[in-house]
Amino acid sequence: MPKLEQADFNVADDIQKLLESITSVKCLSLSIYFHNEQESLYPAGLVFNQLEHLKLCIDNRDWQQLLFRLLENSFKLQSLYIFSDFEQYGNAPFSWNNISVPKCLLESLESFEF
Repeated sequence: MPKLEQADFNVADDIQKLLESITSVKCLSLSIYFHNEQESLYPAGLVFNQLEHLKLCIDNRDWQQLLFRLLENSFKLQSLYIFSDFEQYGNAPFSWNNISVPKCLLESLESFEF
């Protein structure tokens, strides 16, 4: 979908296929409610060249991996909104340990809400 500008997804599976098909999106709202633990949420080499606005629901066990990969590969990201439903899915601790600061956080990010 090379001309997709805005997308809002609630995903239960086939997350990799979805992400691979929307790499040109500018505004993305993504909620992931289930995934196979054997499957990586974010395929290697995937770059979101146009992503400027990201809203991410962190209701799954591996949300940090997905967030960090998205940040590392979204060079134009201007706004980041992260929300959760930990009461329903259990507490998932947040840690920035052993992670380099993604380029978008240093160069393009203008707003952040958690």
